[in-house]
Amino acid sequence: MSDNLFDDIMEEESIPSAEEIDKPVETPYKKPGGKKWESPWDRFFDPDPVNKELLEGNTKTYTLAVDKKAPTEIIDSVKTIVSALANRGYILRTNGNTDNPAVLAGQISAKDNLEIYLPWSKFGEAHGHHKVVLRWPNEKAYGMAAHVYKKFNDMKPAVRAIMSSEMHTLFGKDMKSPVDFVIAWTPDGAETSKETNFRRTGFMASIIETADKYDIPVFNLAKPNALDRLKNHLKSE
Repeated sequence: MSDNLFDDIMEEESIPSAEEIDKPVETPYKKPGGKKWESPWDRFFDPDPVNKELLEGNTKTYTLAVDKKAPTEIIDSVKTIVSALANRGYILRTNGNTDNPAVLAGQISAKDNLEIYLPWSKFGEAHGHHKVVLRWPNEKAYGMAAHVYKKFNDMKPAVRAIMSSEMHTLFGKDMKSPVDFVIAWTPDGAETSKETNFRRTGFMASIIETADKYDIPVFNLAKPNALDRLKNHLKSE
């Protein structure tokens, strides 16, 4: 096996099996001094991925962290918000997940104002979209995901790939360009790490916590004033 974890991934034209999405290293990499890394992904983790000094103004990008079980009225709100943001030149970052009704609605409403970061090259129905930026998460995305998600090493390769692609929706292709904000919906209305609880917040908890850690505003549509705060945020940019 080569020194690069990603040299052994299948060709992009192929549909990978779960085992071949991200093959683990056979021999653990070692830290300086001979100590083993806690996981093969640790060597790729950048503790400070956001260099805001390199950004001029804002990136005019955002992402969605909407629970799969969001009610119909929330999905309708997502459509309206995404369409309005597209008219203002904002770009929606997504991993192409078409199984989540709200995310699918957002992708359709965004039209060409999209950046798609796939977990693997033939993922879902979005793999043929001309707005695909990456067909595989890169090493830095895996490093961040391993830091964010507990028991990342115990997850199935396909799950690891999906979790890593979500890091790109927050930090972009280079993992240095954060979105301006996150539009969320969770049953508990969580917007910060202090407000999240996995049992109440669900699978969006880690995305919200990561956004909060790196000072990315989260507007949770479960809170009555979320839309007003989002409007004020847009006015300030």
